[in-house]
Amino acid sequence: MLDVAPASFFGPAAVNQCKRYHDSQNTVGVQEHLASATRELVLWPSPTNNGQVWFNPPSERKGSMLQVHDGNGRLIRSVPIRGRGTQSLDVSGLASGTYTATLMVGAETIASGRLVIE
Repeated sequence: MLDVAPASFFGPAAVNQCKRYHDSQNTVGVQEHLASATRELVLWPSPTNNGQVWFNPPSERKGSMLQVHDGNGRLIRSVPIRGRGTQSLDVSGLASGTYTATLMVGAETIASGRLVIE
């Protein structure tokens, strides 16, 4: 047996409400969603055990910082980004484990990636 909603469910008020939303500008398009998405930051080699990893920052914005957080979310390192191109990150002295590297400009997250240290 097929259950059908009562006729009052589809009354004029519901239709008008749906039309108002449809005609409004309250939509999020694919481009808007992609523009707000965080990029992936690739660090290599990962896993590493030699005390140094490399990365290519996807942005050359003034004031960019690379922050490294441990598995508990504690800030372990914060280093300034020096322009474009491949850059190195000193990870010597960090304990074995998984870390998150996040490229920040002020409070805005530009990219993030995972780093494994053996």
